[in-house]
Amino acid sequence: MPEGTHLILDETNMNDGQLDQQGLKNLTALGHLITWQKVEYDFKFHLMEYQSDVPCLVLSEGRSMLPSDIQLMLKPSCAADSAVISEKFSSIGGYLTSPLLTKLRAYITSMRLGEFTLTDETQRAVQDDFVNMRHEGGANSANMTVEDLHQHLVLARLVSLSNGRTSLDPLDWEKCKSMEAQRKERASSLPPRAGAPGAVNTNGVHMTQ
Repeated sequence: MPEGTHLILDETNMNDGQLDQQGLKNLTALGHLITWQKVEYDFKFHLMEYQSDVPCLVLSEGRSMLPSDIQLMLKPSCAADSAVISEKFSSIGGYLTSPLLTKLRAYITSMRLGEFTLTDETQRAVQDDFVNMRHEGGANSANMTVEDLHQHLVLARLVSLSNGRTSLDPLDWEKCKSMEAQRKERASSLPPRAGAPGAVNTNGVHMTQ
């Protein structure tokens, strides 16, 4: 696939059954793609690993077999049964016209590749705020790691760019913190995936970058 291709993996269309040896290899390859953005090619006589640039989105109603950087659990804004949900999703194709898709692709690409500056002063302010979050935010915030800080910065960059800004604005940083807090709150009541502490699965959309 060309660089920048967004790969959607829809686990909701999978049926119950057993994975054979080739299926397990394919599953492992997908896991490496999601986690490391690397794909290993089998040339029969030897294996060779290639770098890739294929962001992945995993859709799952149950326990995902694949790793993910971010789990985003969908939360309906109103009560709806499965028939209504299926009708809404089936009608999406009628709204996504070719001109609209072109605009959406251009928007996503420009946000992903847009120039963004994080000054030394802003970095210090963010780091100080993150330390305060760890000390003042309760037990959950105290468990925040350097990886959490990195994830916040990645999201904050996208929030700023989506608002037409090329540097981090304090309002965008607060928005980022609020979004992450809501996301984690949704996931906190869900059981972890077997063998992967902290992963969440049921009734959710698993997103990776």
